Amino acid sequence: MGGWAFLIGRGRHLGQRVLLAPDFLADYGFLDDVAGPVPADEDYRTTQVGDYALIWFEHTVTEEEAGGDPRDEHRRPLRFTAGMVYDGDPVRPDDLAHARGAALDTYRHFLADEDAYRVRRSTEFGPRRVRPAAEAPVEVEQPAAERSTLLIASLIAVVLVIVAVVAFLL
Repeated sequence: MGGWAFLIGRGRHLGQRVLLAPDFLADYGFLDDVAGPVPADEDYRTTQVGDYALIWFEHTVTEEEAGGDPRDEHRRPLRFTAGMVYDGDPVRPDDLAHARGAALDTYRHFLADEDAYRVRRSTEFGPRRVRPAAEAPVEVEQPAAERSTLLIASLIAVVLVIVAVVAFLL
């Protein structure tokens, strides 16, 4: 399967919260618990939570990205954590560029109206997992003689049901 972007961040006056979550997750609160700080000497972190693989990074918002002052009401720099969730697939660091784009777009909407903002749902991104050839379904065409036999047997069954219903009603 592909991956789904997620975003956790705080606004200028609202505290940290999940802002973007995969559309298939009914409960996305664990993202905030799992996607912790990324050490300064690392570009991203990864972890496995049950069937889900996560990869994430932290980003300090620029003035241009924030559309104004990139600090909150307490003068702290605006920061967010963004990444990807994979359902059964291994993480793909190359997908972080997609996560960054989805995060910045979502974060701008959040900053525009923090009080009215509701969690956005991300959709699947990236290549789907390809099933191995051995597992791929094989379509076998029935020979014409078999199809004729099945058709005749079905017609006989229908006639018998009609006869039974008529006999029952009389």
